[in-house]
Amino acid sequence: MLNLKELYFNILMNKLSIDFGGTTYSFLIFENDNILLKSPSFDLKKFNNYQDLLFEISNKVSKIVDKIDFIGVACPGPLDSKSGIVLNTPNLTIFQNLNLKEEIKKYFKCSNVNIENDANVYALGSYYLLKNKQDNDVLLGITLGTGIGFGIIINGRLFQGSYGMSGEYELSPLENNKTWANLIGYRFFENQEGLTPKQIFDKAEKNDEVSKNIWKEYGKNIGMCLSHVIGVINPNHISIGGGVSKAKKYFHKSMVEYLEKYCLIFDKQKINFFYDEENLHMYYGGLCLNKKYILI
Repeated sequence: MLNLKELYFNILMNKLSIDFGGTTYSFLIFENDNILLKSPSFDLKKFNNYQDLLFEISNKVSKIVDKIDFIGVACPGPLDSKSGIVLNTPNLTIFQNLNLKEEIKKYFKCSNVNIENDANVYALGSYYLLKNKQDNDVLLGITLGTGIGFGIIINGRLFQGSYGMSGEYELSPLENNKTWANLIGYRFFENQEGLTPKQIFDKAEKNDEVSKNIWKEYGKNIGMCLSHVIGVINPNHISIGGGVSKAKKYFHKSMVEYLEKYCLIFDKQKINFFYDEENLHMYYGGLCLNKKYILI
């Protein structure tokens, strides 16, 4: 006779992890906790409403598996993860003031759906995949893309703040009516002759000095932002992901140089920087939403 643990692993469960970014979406399907299929990135800009988007995703998934037992969703915030309502998010307007959790249930006929801020989901996945975990770990997860987001794991648990809005730092005001979106987010790249991050990266790969200097400035700006956050939460792990993180070889050095110069408590021997090389942390974070944010 199978014991409960053996019975659990003999029951096939299909789990779907969806990553909504500011400009693209992608998904990963798990059989239990094993990867079945990882999708490419698909364009979000072509959608004028959420209905067409959710229909497209459910159609793509149904061609791969007949049934989904659990769905974890990463979405730009701010949002209310308990109710599943996306609030006035600046980066994905078709979801504004929408109960995304309930809408997804309709399209996938799945009752077990959890939604969370994308930076929080990324942090969960980063900690889940972290080797040599310690009881006093503090992990800061950073997503770099259309915007910048922070997720915080303390002692194996997601820190969400008193009402679930911790880490919403991108639009914090700076001097001259600027926010961090001007220094790190989409507005930074809009000011680079209208070039996208990928175009700037491609030019840097061709040894274009102007593009390399843009990435150095970007790294300095991240260092400036991180100096604030490090001073508050004193992390020992910093995980960096998102589409723009692929340019790490051009911005990491200037980021660390800024921290060494201006962040009083920064110690690169005590802080473990790592990057999401395979773009998997977000998907595993979606899987963790079924574990009620407890990873120890």
